[in-house]
Amino acid sequence: MGDRNSAHSFIAEPSLFARNLPFNIEYFHLSQMFKDFSFTRISLTESYQRLRSDTNENWIRLRREPGSQSGQIDFPDTAKAEKALAILNGRLIPGILPPASLRLSTTPDAASPALNATGNPRFVKLLPPNTTEIELYELIRPFGALIAARVDERLGGIVRFWTEGEARAAERAVSSTFSETTRITLQAYDPCILFCMNLSRDVDAAILRDHFHDCGSITSARVVYESNGQSRGYGFVSFFAPEEASYAINRHDGAIWRSNTLILRHYEPELTSEVREEEHVRPKASELPLDDAAHYQGPDTSTIGQTVSLETHLADVAALKDQTREEREIHQSTKRKLERMKQKREEAEGAANAAEAALNELKSHCESLSGRHKCAMDDLNAKMDAIRDDRNIFKSLLEKAKADRAQTFAQLQAQEQRLKDMALQEAWTNATIAEDERCRERDARLCTWDSAAARARFRLLLDEFETAKFSKLERPLTFGSIPWPILDNPLSPSSSSRGEAVTWVKVEAFFADVKRTCSAEEYRKLVGRAHHMFHPDKWKSRGILDTVRDPDLRKALESSGTIVAQAISPLRSRRTTEDDITF
Repeated sequence: MGDRNSAHSFIAEPSLFARNLPFNIEYFHLSQMFKDFSFTRISLTESYQRLRSDTNENWIRLRREPGSQSGQIDFPDTAKAEKALAILNGRLIPGILPPASLRLSTTPDAASPALNATGNPRFVKLLPPNTTEIELYELIRPFGALIAARVDERLGGIVRFWTEGEARAAERAVSSTFSETTRITLQAYDPCILFCMNLSRDVDAAILRDHFHDCGSITSARVVYESNGQSRGYGFVSFFAPEEASYAINRHDGAIWRSNTLILRHYEPELTSEVREEEHVRPKASELPLDDAAHYQGPDTSTIGQTVSLETHLADVAALKDQTREEREIHQSTKRKLERMKQKREEAEGAANAAEAALNELKSHCESLSGRHKCAMDDLNAKMDAIRDDRNIFKSLLEKAKADRAQTFAQLQAQEQRLKDMALQEAWTNATIAEDERCRERDARLCTWDSAAARARFRLLLDEFETAKFSKLERPLTFGSIPWPILDNPLSPSSSSRGEAVTWVKVEAFFADVKRTCSAEEYRKLVGRAHHMFHPDKWKSRGILDTVRDPDLRKALESSGTIVAQAISPLRSRRTTEDDITF
């Protein structure tokens, strides 16, 4: 039969490329298709397109473009790649919806290599039954490079070679290679022309064309007649595309038309070299100008009919012989199948009887189990009722416990907060007492109290007050901490009611005394400094009143500070006016 690699291969590299794959394809889809072809790697590439959101102009998202994926399938050698191309090219990809076909090529940027193949398809006749496509390929490949290998349920084996020269050489080699028992032959056929047999005598070309018009674009239709004008009962229909002819066979072959069973086959002429050359070089309608394409009718079927009229009768006789042999083989095969079916039926009847006996035994056992099951279910239901009652009791107790726990937790939190408040209050009280004691000790160091001592105390406390860091627990604000601009002795009994000790009159009297005893510049600076120090916004920014926990004391301090600020404001304004006049 020859070495497998003796026939030339049209694939240079052991890789195939798939373009325009569906967007939802994944690795496992292709791995399932190529699992019988020893692939070494499958890689997928994809591209995306940017889409602007309808609701937000600034938001852009990426989406995979339909048909944007491409793939590369690598094989250990070119023989595996050629086999995969011949068997899988054009096949539907399993598990993909909507359905999509796998289109393979030998280079990344090329179209399907079938467009460059010049060989016409061939029927593989007398192929052994149950032959797979891989077996068909391996059977015919030694005789030439194949672009396609298919096994059709109706037509049998179909192969197509890359070149018509290899196809013709393969026809001769196959007929002389296989044994007498195998008798495999290759028969060329025109994939666009149908041979229509068993036509009714009243069918003419127009009726024949109309019958097949819904199958595709018909380029010509002809019925063959005797010399006396009577139909011979067969004719030819030429379609523009091979797919249309195949669709017509699948739809109408074996159908009853005008009381006859219609028989359709692809036309298998033994053409002369001139007719064969005409068939292979006829232009496609897509390659013709528009005016010529509209009138293009394909090959001259009258010439074909005259060339093959005798050969057609011989083909009919050969077909009848093949049909008789096939029917005899079918009869013998059917007889063997019936014998096997009879044996299987007897075995099945014995198995059915045994199964029926086992079923009866199982039925009685099930009835026994059913009674015990009922008793067990009653006990189980009673226990489940008791469990549900206990569960309801437990649920109510749990809810009560949760409520008690929440109440106890709230009480503990309240008590804890009270303890914290008491601790803070105690700490603040102690700190306040300590601050008052410090202030009294400071004031006690002044030996005698007069206006000069009041002025000295004001300046001393003013410096101290500006830099002091008051806090609730370490140094809370007290009356003694503030440099009140008054002439009263802070240690005298009259100063016990601190909230009433600071008045507008006393503030004016203090600054009047200061004005008599110091220079104008010193007075102006002291008034401005005091005005800034007692301004409410200054106190608020320092947060010194927040260190006083006693609300009454806090209110008294705030009120006294406001009085001082209001009393100093006109003094400061008056001093500014006097300076302007002096200037």
